[in-house]
Amino acid sequence: MNKRVKVLTILCILFLGHHPLFGAAADESLKQADSLRRAGRHGEAERLYTRILAGERDNIQALAGRAISRLRIGNGRGAFEDADRVIALDERNASGGLVSALQVRGDFRTAQREFPEALADYTRAIELDPKEDLSYSKRGVVYLRMERYRESLADLDRAVALKPSNTTALTNRAVVRLQLDDYGGAVADANRAIALGLAHPVVYRTRGEIWQRADLPALAEADYGKALALDARDAETYWLRAALRWGQNRFAEAVADVERYIELTPDDASARELLAGWKRFVENLRRDFGGNVPSPTLLKERYQPLPFRF
Repeated sequence: MNKRVKVLTILCILFLGHHPLFGAAADESLKQADSLRRAGRHGEAERLYTRILAGERDNIQALAGRAISRLRIGNGRGAFEDADRVIALDERNASGGLVSALQVRGDFRTAQREFPEALADYTRAIELDPKEDLSYSKRGVVYLRMERYRESLADLDRAVALKPSNTTALTNRAVVRLQLDDYGGAVADANRAIALGLAHPVVYRTRGEIWQRADLPALAEADYGKALALDARDAETYWLRAALRWGQNRFAEAVADVERYIELTPDDASARELLAGWKRFVENLRRDFGGNVPSPTLLKERYQPLPFRF
């Protein structure tokens, strides 16, 4: 192949790889884009959806698919705009595209802490398709973040009833049940999510907190370790483990956990204040007992307990 033919071949490939798609070519490409999205290849899916939309600007399925992929690759604003457009185009049609667009827009609003608006989007999605478990699961998370635990529990119950393998709903229901002091139910949900194959720090952190509140420190320590093995930047787990270790008089380890928590959440002024108090406490121990931890009785008599928001 001579040089001129090579250049023309490259130009053709570039052109064919980026030109808008229409008709049957768009339909086939849409199937490919949806397959890529379902496989988690969101960057490739987003690019293919964009080519389809260059030729068919109001293709609702492509817009809905691109909204999901854009959300997954961190383009929240682009996802919101695509979802908004689907909703505007499909106002009276209870299609899967409209439901997923409402979910995406609700996800973006949740991330922006626009909770009433997110609730409205998820509620509308439920009205359009009351058998879609994700809408209940997502609305349950918003209620959880608003500390409306009973409403959250009702939605998460519905999500799990519709899809018993919904590990996200199970994990969030464990969190809600923990807040409602239903430790048995919370452990059952966490165990079920783990048995279904979920490997996520939140489920282990939540179960660890249950063990901690139930005064089972060895089990709590083990679950906190598993959470941090999955995500070494999970600040909340360091905070909870610090409380556990401080309660066991493992002061140096507790201080190290709070220091790590502050590295990850530097704007938490109350944590800095707590750390300063803990360090003074440890320094007093070092001065009075040479670094050895005295008996719990002597410790209680000699020092005032330090507060910890747990």
